[in-house]
Amino acid sequence: MRVSSIENDSRYKKSWGINDGEGESNGSGVVSRQPSGVHNGKAGQVNAPPPSGPYIKRITNDAREDEMEENLDAVGGIIGNLKNMAVDMGNEIDKQNKQIDRIGGKAEMTKVRIDEADKRAHKLMQ
Repeated sequence: MRVSSIENDSRYKKSWGINDGEGESNGSGVVSRQPSGVHNGKAGQVNAPPPSGPYIKRITNDAREDEMEENLDAVGGIIGNLKNMAVDMGNEIDKQNKQIDRIGGKAEMTKVRIDEADKRAHKLMQ
């Protein structure tokens, strides 16, 4: 009885990153550039400019309004930083989800290989 090699299976090649003419793997594993700030197919604004104009409508034009404007500028900067961190976390989660999927595929293929080897071993013992 001839047993086919599991390495020829397309699921094996996909899980283990073996390129059979498809996909994005070039085989070397060398990264030539850093990823850009893209999230959900849209280019992210890493350093978005602050909004133009004042945050508040000036009525008395005194020091209190100046202080409020400065405080709102500071809050706006902090919110911008939080947004950038959230985008970065989302991108990292997306990458890790892809990695988990690859690991799951490898585990599935390894289980299939172990099951086939177990069947062959039981057949030899009989």
